[in-house]
Amino acid sequence: MKKVNTNFLLSLPLLLASLTACGSKETPAIDLEKLQNSQGAYVYLETDWGASPTEVSELTGLELGSPMGMRDGDRSFQVYTIEDQRFLGKSWTVQYQFDEDGLYAFSINTQQATDQASKLHDQIIQKLTDCYGEPDLTEESPLTYEDRTLSREARRWYAPLEEGETVLNLNLVDALKETGQQSLSFGVMYRQEGSFSRDLTQSSS
Repeated sequence: MKKVNTNFLLSLPLLLASLTACGSKETPAIDLEKLQNSQGAYVYLETDWGASPTEVSELTGLELGSPMGMRDGDRSFQVYTIEDQRFLGKSWTVQYQFDEDGLYAFSINTQQATDQASKLHDQIIQKLTDCYGEPDLTEESPLTYEDRTLSREARRWYAPLEEGETVLNLNLVDALKETGQQSLSFGVMYRQEGSFSRDLTQSSS
């Protein structure tokens, strides 16, 4: 398995941009009961961390299209976005994130009216808790985006993998509070030991 050296969680600007897009491709079902392999590490669709875009495309049956090149400090990475996917009866944006070592994160994001976002949030929390136990971390923290201070309710489930850890990551953000909407994101990722902090105030997602 390739080792991924990253503490990256999906940035708020990228999340907000993805939530306003539209599309029509299909994605494989996201099964919240099958996010852990036989070694106890968190995974997505049994995809090896470090897989190439071609390998992910073959596994999912999806055309990933053209990536968006991004930078996080000195590190560059690519994000493949597949829009307007159905999950729990709602439309979501799916993103696969790769760096030079291959796949290190998968996420789904949606924007819904506050009451609908809260219901989805509670539904996912209950399912993940039933499957994987109580979150290892639960925190409400402020986010600064442009000239606004937003609130985020975050939950994390951690599981070790070789020289790092895998993470289930669930966020509810009042990104569009003035319009009565919230953004909800869920993802799974691999991070190498020593490359991350669990202090949510240090993360922009």
